[in-house]
Amino acid sequence: MNRRDEVLFFNFPGVPESFRLRREKADEDSAVRVNTGAFPPYWAGTAITWH
Repeated sequence: MNRRDEVLFFNFPGVPESFRLRREKADEDSAVRVNTGAFPPYWAGTAITWH
């Protein structure tokens, strides 16, 4: 995993491209990241929330 500004880049073995997750929100209770890359196509616009 790498980070550039507000974007996290996740690399997985055997996967040809990084997953790119941009921070949308972060506070004491939760963090929201949204997929901003073109890969994988079925993740386009997916939001992930951690509590």
